[in-house]
Amino acid sequence: APAPHGCGTTIAVRDLFFNTPARRRFLRSERTEFQHIETTVKRMALAHFDSAFALIHNGRQIFQLPAANDEAAQEKRVALLCGKEFMRHALYVNLTATGLKLRGWIAEPSFSRSQADLQYFYVNRRMVRDRLVNHAIKRAYQDVLYHGRFPAFVLFLDMPHDEVDVNTHPQKLEVRFCHGSLIYDFISQRIKQALSAQRGSGSDGRQLTAQQFAPQSA
Repeated sequence: APAPHGCGTTIAVRDLFFNTPARRRFLRSERTEFQHIETTVKRMALAHFDSAFALIHNGRQIFQLPAANDEAAQEKRVALLCGKEFMRHALYVNLTATGLKLRGWIAEPSFSRSQADLQYFYVNRRMVRDRLVNHAIKRAYQDVLYHGRFPAFVLFLDMPHDEVDVNTHPQKLEVRFCHGSLIYDFISQRIKQALSAQRGSGSDGRQLTAQQFAPQSA
């Protein structure tokens, strides 16, 4: 019977194909479809540290993530979702320009990948796979990565909402920036500066902010 709901949200999906049975044939194996679900939940969990997440499949708990409201808890969540090795080689950045803020973790060049499978980029906490953004990050790493290798990162770009159009792709995975060249230069230059500053410091520091190198105009 209907009853008051506690704090949080419950989503139930039942009889998914009862009126469109033809759609069922597009499904892959149960393992493949679950991987899609797991990827979606991971993306959401990385975007919303202030929320708790639990993923249970066939009665087995895949992961249980309490709310991460401080830096240590956030790093723990990233390590769980992206791997301890990523976190061990991750460099925290917190870079700003007029109206723009880029924060998150970028992996040292020594932790590169053979494929682009560990790349999470968010615009105003919306997961995107944007060609402009990907090329900007690739350019920032071009002098420190071997050909055919891919950088790993979990990055968040915060910017004015009226300067980005999120309705340019059916799946909302691509966006259109009002000032694309400014965004491109900001991301590319600042990440490149952060990597250079880390190498030049010769230390084992894992945090870089805009104050650790001379700011340049985006």
